[in-house]
Amino acid sequence: MMDKEKILKEGLLELYFLDELDHSTRSEVEQAIASDDDLKNIAQELELNLEQLGLDNAISPPAAIKANLLKSISKTQKATGVKPLSSNKYRIWFSLAAAASVVLFLNTIFLMVQNGDIKQQLATLETEWEQLKKDQESLRTTYNAQGEMLAFLSHPETEQYLMYGNEQQPDARLVSYVNHKNKRVMVNTTQLNTLDSEHDYQMWADVEGEMINMGVIDLKEPMIAMNYIDKAESFNITIEPKGGSEHPTVSNLISNTYLR
Repeated sequence: MMDKEKILKEGLLELYFLDELDHSTRSEVEQAIASDDDLKNIAQELELNLEQLGLDNAISPPAAIKANLLKSISKTQKATGVKPLSSNKYRIWFSLAAAASVVLFLNTIFLMVQNGDIKQQLATLETEWEQLKKDQESLRTTYNAQGEMLAFLSHPETEQYLMYGNEQQPDARLVSYVNHKNKRVMVNTTQLNTLDSEHDYQMWADVEGEMINMGVIDLKEPMIAMNYIDKAESFNITIEPKGGSEHPTVSNLISNTYLR
C-alpha cells in the first residue's frame, strides 16, 4: 500500500480530487486514506474547502432564469435519476453552468414573447441580460482564481503540513501549503476556533531563532495566502491582539510545525 509521505510529497491528494490519477494509483490513494487518520483528515478538509469555495462564490441568477432552471432540474432528476456532481468535477460544472444560463435565458425570451406584453418584458430581459453578462464575467474570474489555487496545491513541489493545536486549543488544526520554488504559502483556516473581537491568529516563520511575521490569519476566508519567508525552519501560530503584533506572544503559541 502506498505510504503517507509519498502521497503528501507528490501531491497525490490534490490530483485525486482533480480526477487526474490513473485507476491503479487512485485505488492505492483511496486505500491509504481509509487506513490513515491523518490522510483522512487532510482529504476531508481539502474536499470541504473546495465545496466551501464554490458556495462562497456562488452567483444568484435572475429570478426568471432561476425558476426555469429549478423546473428543468426537477424534471431531469425525475426522469433520469441523475446524481449531484462530486466536488472534483466542479471545473466541468462551471462551464456547463455558464452555457446553461444562456440557453435558459433564450428559452425565457421565447416563453415571454408568446405571452404578450412584449415591450415591458423585453425591457426586463435586457436588464437581466446585462446582469447575466456581469455574473458570467464574475464566474469566469472566480473559476480562474480557483484554477490557479488548485494548480498551486497540485504542484509537485508544494509541500503540506498539518498543524495540530496544543493544550491551549487541542481541537484546533490548520493545513499549510508551501512552495519554495514559487515562494508562496497558503493556509486552510476552516478548523481554527473563532476568537473574540479583541484577538486574531497570527502566523510566524522561525528563521535561525528569529520569529518573522507572516501575517494575520483572516478566518472569513477558508483558504488564504500568507507571506513567504525565505529559509524558514518552522511555522508557528499565536493568538495576538486585534490586528497582530510586531513580536509573537510566546505564551499564546497554539501550534507549530517544522519544515522539511
